[in-house]
Amino acid sequence: MENNRDKRSEKERKKNLSVKKIVGELSQRMSEVGSVLKSFFYKLGKEQDALVPEMQSSVSGELSESYRMRRRAAVSLVFALLGFLFAGAPGFSGSRPFALALLCASGYAGTVFVYIGALVGALVSGEGILGAAIAYTLTFGIRLVLSSGADANVSVKSFEENLTLRCLIACVSGFLLGLGRVINESFSVDAVLAMLFMTLAVPIFTAAFRGALGRGATSVVRDFSVCVLLFVLIYSLKGHVLFGLSFAAILSCFTIFYVSSANGFLRGSLVGMICGLAFDLRVAPAFAILGMASGALRIVGLGVSLTLSSLLTCVVIAYSGGGSLLMSYVGNVLFAAVIFWPLSKSGVLPGFKMFSGVHERVEDKYAQENRPC
Repeated sequence: MENNRDKRSEKERKKNLSVKKIVGELSQRMSEVGSVLKSFFYKLGKEQDALVPEMQSSVSGELSESYRMRRRAAVSLVFALLGFLFAGAPGFSGSRPFALALLCASGYAGTVFVYIGALVGALVSGEGILGAAIAYTLTFGIRLVLSSGADANVSVKSFEENLTLRCLIACVSGFLLGLGRVINESFSVDAVLAMLFMTLAVPIFTAAFRGALGRGATSVVRDFSVCVLLFVLIYSLKGHVLFGLSFAAILSCFTIFYVSSANGFLRGSLVGMICGLAFDLRVAPAFAILGMASGALRIVGLGVSLTLSSLLTCVVIAYSGGGSLLMSYVGNVLFAAVIFWPLSKSGVLPGFKMFSGVHERVEDKYAQENRPC
């Protein structure tokens, strides 16, 4: 009797020991996962801070931690939104190369969020969902494995490969995504052309986007990359309308005001032409004039500059396209001006310089000397 009782107690003791051992191992694994996630978010925050000059330069605690967290959340949201919009933007023959290129071009600060946004965008677009999801996941997985800048002591890769490797990954991903469509459409001519376009376009846009999303690029390369990224963003927003207001038109005008007020009429005209070509060829001259007028009139004050340049743009739109075209875009131009004025006055918009040079310094000096007190 006692022997049976001793055997049962021994079994219970061994069972309790095994349960404690399992709980201890699980606790250790959870602690390791927690340390990996902590390291991931710490480095993610540092990388996102480096994308914002204001946060990069403030290393002595001048910015509060809550403000840093809000800015980091905003950066993450921007990357996810770009992935979402680019996933739904059609290219040549129905191909969709932009989200794949952005996924290959983004660095540690945004790759995960671009991937999530691209998956949601493919789901919402409703075209080739399975093929797009496989391509995005495969690209994300390849980059996760092949990241050359990974720390050997950290399980999370850094997504900081060199540009050549990024372009090779982009080429393979574009080819596979196009090949899936070719097989699905029984080798139709349009599918074959789309596959060839994807194979060439994805690495080209990867190289173009990288200068805008990474660090270390020269100023000219960075500014060119920003222009390409802006063009694709406006193009991706063309079909998004709410209450008769076009997101692409509002963003175009807002960007034109932003660039011209900070960089002058030369860059304002350039950005206006880029936004017009991406959005609607009929308003491209009017957008270029909007950038020229708002940049040239900045010496008389922000309010006067916004008012006169907006009115001049509406006149040009009416002259080139008639009353119907004016009625389609006048609300967008005025709405962008109304939004830009308080944001610019409050100082929340970060500074941004494009194509700086001798002519830029001369123009800035003239504007400062003639600006009213």
